[in-house]
Amino acid sequence: MMELKMFQKTAVKCLFEAMDTSARDIILKSPTGSGKTIILTYFMHQYTQSYPKTVFVWLTPGKGNLEEQSKAKMDKYIHAAQTKLLADVMAAGFEENDCCFINWEKLTKKGNNALKDSERTNFIE
Repeated sequence: MMELKMFQKTAVKCLFEAMDTSARDIILKSPTGSGKTIILTYFMHQYTQSYPKTVFVWLTPGKGNLEEQSKAKMDKYIHAAQTKLLADVMAAGFEENDCCFINWEKLTKKGNNALKDSERTNFIE
């Protein structure tokens, strides 16, 4: 597993503390290149280790393959991570400790072949 820098460890600690509050929205803001993906994937992995029966859904915007890039980064740096993409979720469903990386546009756009309309409705519900 990658060794985090001190400011990244502090960010992970703050995320854990935020999860213990009643806040509905938790926002991580950090400059470009500071390792936000690393911070979040490390946090997700640590959280699932501490709180079993957790599933994280990481939604990405746009038409690109950002969800695949984020998943690949977690797979690279967090070796024991249990990661999935949308196709994996549709084939096997969510499982305990999953970290699922999903492109929001693939999930919601009508006419997109990633999901049939009935599957899209069921997934969002």
